[in-house]
Amino acid sequence: MPTNLPLCPIGTNDIGLEGSNSLLGERASNSSPRLSIILQVDPVQNLGIGAFRRYAIPVKPSHALLVPLAMLPLTGCAATAARPVSPITQVRFQDLNALPAAPADRYYLLVFGAQTTPKLPRFTHCWATAVKVSECGPGKRSVVAPDTISWLPATCKVRPWRFQVESGKNLDLYTSLAVTLENCERVSVWGPYEISAGAYRKFLMQKTFLESGQIGYQCIDVVGEAARCRNGCNCIHALTDMDLLFDRRAYPIFRFGDVASELAVRHLVERGAIINPCQTHDWLLPALGLDRYPLVRRPYSPESQSPT
Repeated sequence: MPTNLPLCPIGTNDIGLEGSNSLLGERASNSSPRLSIILQVDPVQNLGIGAFRRYAIPVKPSHALLVPLAMLPLTGCAATAARPVSPITQVRFQDLNALPAAPADRYYLLVFGAQTTPKLPRFTHCWATAVKVSECGPGKRSVVAPDTISWLPATCKVRPWRFQVESGKNLDLYTSLAVTLENCERVSVWGPYEISAGAYRKFLMQKTFLESGQIGYQCIDVVGEAARCRNGCNCIHALTDMDLLFDRRAYPIFRFGDVASELAVRHLVERGAIINPCQTHDWLLPALGLDRYPLVRRPYSPESQSPT
């Protein structure tokens, strides 16, 4: 059933969407989906008249994903969007490698991508889990401690066309799997890869920042409030904002789901955070209980094509 969505204020222009929920990620209904752009212009600064003007612009369903790109000139774009200010932007993982570490500790990383078929923005997700494994001596079981960055709205309901920041929530590994599988999303995993102690420490710094309450969630975070106020991010940038060499333009919004996760892995390999990308430590999957989930294993290869 079609649902009218409220306009979202964006600077001096308001841009919103209305149409059937199937275009926003709901399952398709028997009725033909419709979508319109609702544009409300501030008369004081733009038209010089005494009343608001609203324009309903019909959009073909096949062009629905192009709406945010078409609106970039009005809302701000990735060229001016900046990542939130956090301690993570002040340190390199190479510098953190110099800090003392227990010789019996090893660090690993798993990167996950989830999406429906067909791929709908509302039902995609990207997250990662860093794992510290501590050896406890001969005859004793190793201690396996996972930490996850899995950034979603507090409601776990992604609204791609909302250009305002809302409360965010960092999920653990198993809740992330439960949420994505409940949405009938295919879950892919890269790794487990061994990573350096510095990369692991930087991962924990970003996790602490996300859970501090200083930042919220916005799906398309290169426009709107998140871009202007630097107070929000999506699940992809919750991970990739740790990359000091590139800003958010290196992780474009049209890459989401599996392709975003693969891009994150490639950049980690290029930065040297992953020690040997051609070697996975598969024993860690049953140690984490991941052998009980329907995961699609994705190998890293410099020549591989991005999954669809």
